[in-house]
Formats: sequence, C-alpha cells, structure tokens
Amino acid sequence: MAAQMDWYDHSWKLLAGGLNLSTAELRIRLVTSGYTFSAAHTQWDNGANDATDPSYSELTTTGGYTVGGKQLTMPTLTNIKFDADDLVWTSLTATFRHAICVAIGTFQGVTNPVLFRLLTNSDNTDVVASGSNWTIAWNSTDGIIYNPDA
Repeated sequence: MAAQMDWYDHSWKLLAGGLNLSTAELRIRLVTSGYTFSAAHTQWDNGANDATDPSYSELTTTGGYTVGGKQLTMPTLTNIKFDADDLVWTSLTATFRHAICVAIGTFQGVTNPVLFRLLTNSDNTDVVASGSNWTIAWNSTDGIIYNPDA
C-alpha cells in the first residue's frame, strides 16, 4: 500500500488537454531508490540514464516483476472520481521505493508522460518484498483521484 501520492506538475495540463484516464493505457511501474523524484519531470524515459530518469531505475524482469509494470484495469472516470482495480504483484521478490504511473503514448508532444508517483513507504525507505504478494489498494471510497467539490 502506498504511503503518499505526488503528481507531476504537467499532469493537470495533460488531463485538461485531452488525456482521457478512462481510455488511455496507464501503467504502474516499480522503481528503485536510484530515481530522485521531482514534480518537474515529464516523461518516463528522458534519455538521461541517471537519477532524473525513472526508466533507468525500473526493476528488471525477475522475482515476480516484469519490465513495463502492470496496466491499470477497469478504469472508470466520473465527474468526481477516477478509480481502477487494485494491483497485485504475486510472489514478488524485489526492493523498490516508488511506483510511477505512466500514460503510454504521446500526449501534447510528450511521449509516455509520467502522471503521478506513489511513495511506497511513509518513512521514504525501500520496500523489501520477499516472495510475498504486494498490493496497491486504491481507496475504496475515494479511488485514485476524488474531487468532492465537483
């Protein structure tokens, strides 16, 4: 379960500009502590191959994880809430710190934009999974995004 969600600065511009959360392919990818989060980052693979490039620190295909992460399934979008099915990595053996949502495709000139980052531990330390199921359970009432004022 994620401890904190942080949105990238450009996410709202993408959503206002036509990125449809209920029809776009959205993937959650697990990333090590080698990635340094910045809300100013815009895309999954910026070509830097360093701490500013989330793709550079994605887990490899091993221990119950597959490069490319998991696709959000059954996305639903209403005027007040965006939600999807919970995600489960079965028998996961891995060490990671972030789970990053990536929209697959090109939106407003950005290829594979990052939308939000989940910090997986409240104390900003690594999650160490040892052959157990690891789940991202979205809030049962509020979903992934909730706007009570809409």
